[in-house]
Amino acid sequence: MRLLLLSTTLLITLSGCISINQLHRPNIQTIKLTNQFDPNEASFVLEKGTATITGSASLTDANGESISCAGNNVYLVPVTEYSKERFLHLFGDSDNHFSGDEIIFHVRFKPDHPDFRKYMKVSTCNYVGEFSFDNVSAGEYYLGTNIISEVEEYNTIKGGALAETINVKEGQSLEINLH
Repeated sequence: MRLLLLSTTLLITLSGCISINQLHRPNIQTIKLTNQFDPNEASFVLEKGTATITGSASLTDANGESISCAGNNVYLVPVTEYSKERFLHLFGDSDNHFSGDEIIFHVRFKPDHPDFRKYMKVSTCNYVGEFSFDNVSAGEYYLGTNIISEVEEYNTIKGGALAETINVKEGQSLEINLH
């Protein structure tokens, strides 16, 4: 049976109906954004502020086990018209700010402005899934991270992204737990 499947796949590939790369290439959806990135709108993130943000992030898998963000980046992204549109496409307009890996890892934005990533703060979750940001300036932000887990018996990756909208005031100490 395996030989038949392999032979059929090879025959289809050689006949030009499908390339070998298409067999393993995920279906990527390109989303055309209507808003342009405006560095002036996001520039407050680069200012040195007096607020701190600490917290943790985790998901519960299908087996009921908690998977933390350990080793993954956490992003503090200023809320702008451009980031709002990206957030809406990734998380929808509900209060449930979780987006599965079938969306997060299979979406590309056009335009994907190269400076967008220069106007955010990045931290990394420690070994127990805790993160912190110091010297944060006042403003409205998206706080988010990706959490992934390899499902060994299936050799696949499961997980997604968690995010929350937060308002930061100067001098404030916030503790945010993304779950």
